[in-house]
Amino acid sequence: MVQSLAATTSQLRQLKHTPSAENPTVLVGFDSSQRAHWEDLLNTGAQVLARRAIHLSTALSVGVPTSAAPPEGESPWQLISEHVHHQSDPVSVRA
Repeated sequence: MVQSLAATTSQLRQLKHTPSAENPTVLVGFDSSQRAHWEDLLNTGAQVLARRAIHLSTALSVGVPTSAAPPEGESPWQLISEHVHHQSDPVSVRA
């Protein structure tokens, strides 16, 4: 999926088009433990929406636009806590 998004973005750039700010590409639930996958998303115009704990620390360190919003009815603070206490990729409390 990441490769096809990067290829599509490259094609749009060749046509001198860019993703519209009014209609961004939002990847809901995208996650990868591999830094290279996050780097592939950089400068594609894609944004990631985390509905559960993801490798957010890696996403932030790469610079991918990312937001976190829990499913309706769930606590946003619980989702933040899950990111802070992520087993393999914890986010600093200060972040």
